[in-house]
Formats: sequence, C-alpha cells, structure tokens
Amino acid sequence: MDQINRSELRRLIEMDRQPCVSIYLPTHRAGADTLQDPIRLKNLVREAERLLGERSDQAPSIRDLLDPLRDLVDQYQFWQHQEDGLALFRSRDIFCRYRLSFTVPELAVAAPRFHLKPLLPAVEANQRFHVLALSQDAARVYEGNSQSITEIKIKNMPEGPFISSVSRGTERQLQSHTTGRESSRRRGAVFHGQGAGEEDRRQALLSYFRRVDETVRKLTDEQVPVVLAAVDYLCPIYRHASSNPNLLAEEIHGNPEGHSSEELHRLAWTIASSHFKEGQIKAADEYHQLWHTQRASKDIPQIVTAARQGRVKLLFVAVGLQEWAQVDPQRAEIVQSDQRSAHDEDLLNLAAIDTFIAGGCVYAVPPVEVPGRGLAAAVFRY
Repeated sequence: MDQINRSELRRLIEMDRQPCVSIYLPTHRAGADTLQDPIRLKNLVREAERLLGERSDQAPSIRDLLDPLRDLVDQYQFWQHQEDGLALFRSRDIFCRYRLSFTVPELAVAAPRFHLKPLLPAVEANQRFHVLALSQDAARVYEGNSQSITEIKIKNMPEGPFISSVSRGTERQLQSHTTGRESSRRRGAVFHGQGAGEEDRRQALLSYFRRVDETVRKLTDEQVPVVLAAVDYLCPIYRHASSNPNLLAEEIHGNPEGHSSEELHRLAWTIASSHFKEGQIKAADEYHQLWHTQRASKDIPQIVTAARQGRVKLLFVAVGLQEWAQVDPQRAEIVQSDQRSAHDEDLLNLAAIDTFIAGGCVYAVPPVEVPGRGLAAAVFRY
C-alpha cells in the first residue's frame, strides 16, 4: 500500500497494540544504488531488534514481529520499484509499507506508538493541495504535495452538458471578460457568443459547474486549497458558479489535457507553495506576537502536555531531528536524558500527532524555519 492520506494516518495513530516498529530509509528509483537499499533496511531492522530487546526478554516474539521486515531484504523486484523514500510500520496487528515521493533520513524506532512525524509534510493541509482540471465536457481532481501529484478517482463526477453535442469549433466561439472588482474567491462574468443559443450555453455551463463544485467540496478536505486549471474563458464562469472558499485566486490557464502530470504538478506547486508560505508566515508571526505570553511556548515538555490536552492551535516541529524522553501518560510525567534509551519516545512526534488529532495545524519544517530557533514552537488555543 502506498497511498498515505489523513484517514490512513489516523488509522496508524489509533493502533495501540505495542510495540510499534517504524522504519524510514531513503531509496533509489534505478541504478546501482538500488543494491544498497536492502542493506540499509537490514541494518535498520537490526537496530529495531536491539531496541526491542532492551524493552523485553521475549526474543521469539521479537523475531516473529520483525520477520516481515527481514523478508523484504531479499525481494529483488521490490527494490526495483521504489521511489525516493520508504516507510515501514509493523505491530502485532499490521504491516504497512509506503513508497514515498520524497526522501527521508534513515531511522528505526520501537515505541508504544508509531513514529509518524516524517509523513506529516505530505499529509497535513499546509502541504497538500488539489487541482481541479476543468473543461466543458469533464472535470478531474488531483491531489498533490511538494513532490508529486496523483489523480483522485471520484465516482459520480458530473459530465458536461456538451460532451457529445458541441464541436470544438463552436467551443472557441464563447468568450468572456470579467467586470467589476476582482475578488480572490469569485468574479462576475459577462459572456459573449455568436448565435441565439449562447444564453442557453451559459446557463448549461453554470448549472454543470455548480454540480461539479458541490461534488468537489464534498469529497475534498475543507482545509486543502484548490488550484483551478482550465482554458481562459471557463475560469470566470466556474468562479461565478463556485462557492468553494478554498479556491485560490491564481489559475493554470490553457487546456489541462495538454499538460503532462509533471508539468501540471510544476505549475500547481508554484501556485500552492506561495499560498502555503503565506500561511506559514502568518503562523510564525502569530507565535512571535504571543511568545512572551502564556499563549505561546517553545518549551517542549509544556507543548507535549498542551497537545495531549488538545490546546495547541499552531505547532512547528523540526523534521529530521528528535527529542527523546521517557513518557509516563498515566502520571503525566516526562523524563528527559542526554542519551537515547530503548524506553524513550520522540517528544516532537508525540506533540505533532496529538495536535493533528485535535485539529490543530502542524508545520513540520526544516529546523531553521521553526520560530524561536528551537526544535518546536506552539501557539495555544487558551
């Protein structure tokens, strides 16, 4: 299984049959480097075995737990069909593997919960976007992140009113221009056409686009921005029909069928990344405005406690780094030490997951982008 999304992430979060083994490693798509990837996995499985051995004396159970991971080492074809990263999760109940379109550092974790922080940039709303590729005949929806874009198969997507009745020549006769003040969400449109039937065309398109808009809003995450891709004259018509508050102002102009997946991703990411950066800057500004009050903190144990209570509104955590500590959820105690032990968990992972569950916004970013120059920074709801 490769599709990692919010529902799949939540399923992994809810798995509580410990121990939970999480393994991450960078992989290669082709070439001689693919021969090194199974060696990396073998070493990481050994590290997981060492950590599990320090937590328990049940060696046979550990071997059974790790056997599915070891079996991958010798599967030649498995390693010939990789992307840029690999995430593996194993507990007594499940074994999940995800090919990732982005690279990840090598890491093996054995803990009461899965280590999911490296996946957050690809799953959270602040790094995901949708593309609505629209024509008068059909509509397609894609989900993307910084690394890739994938079409979402949506059942019962409405078909265009002219799918079999309008020639391409007639299609070019319809033009439009915008009037009044431009809005970032919605624009009024005046339609020009040749022939008495153009008013009927206009009404048919508006009706069709309203049905598309309703379908898209029902089936996509309300927090995820939408980039519209369509020929110029269709864009203002769709905006006139749409009530989607997440529709971004910038558009991809031209027939979306003429773009390859790579080109569509490049154009959409240029638009979406600018939107995400604005959101991240606003979140960082909010932290800086509140850092000297009780509404903000960069103290990691305090953030972990607040996240467990559902009080974190905004959270920045550093990717690629960990803050190990022993956590006693029953007594609400956190014991930090200078050196990682087999009983430690990553506090950044705990804070990120609890914030995610409570509906807070998580920015898993490079360390230099964490406000306050720490490993974590949070704004509290109260």
